[in-house]
Amino acid sequence: MRKRLATFGYPLALIAALAAVLAAIEFRRPYYFLQDDNRDQALPFLVHNARALRGGELAQFDFHIFAGAPHLANGNSMVLYAPGYAATLLSSLLLGHPFGAIDLLTAFHLILGALGMFFLLRRITGDPRPAFWGAATFQLCS
Repeated sequence: MRKRLATFGYPLALIAALAAVLAAIEFRRPYYFLQDDNRDQALPFLVHNARALRGGELAQFDFHIFAGAPHLANGNSMVLYAPGYAATLLSSLLLGHPFGAIDLLTAFHLILGALGMFFLLRRITGDPRPAFWGAATFQLCS
């Protein structure tokens, strides 16, 4: 029973704790991560990529940028990054618009990073308790 708790209980508790913190942030200030460059650069790329994919093509050029900048060659475009498409689709389905995509993508990255840190710390220490706290503070510390 103790091994099962260490295998599943601590990672699930970590996900729940981070989800609660992120929900509190979003409740206090909606679209918290949709600021500055995320709003001006990342979200338009995500929306353009999703629209191009719905049209049956890969977004190689963004003709809405002056002279059709090479979109696929741009390092920040996330053209080949599947979670970006999933976040845009999920935001459109749940909220009716793509503006929540950045927040969903950020939550995905924070939770995935916390799980990675948890498994790394558990491997180093051999004990899931300090690994849980280390992973939680790693993700919640600016």
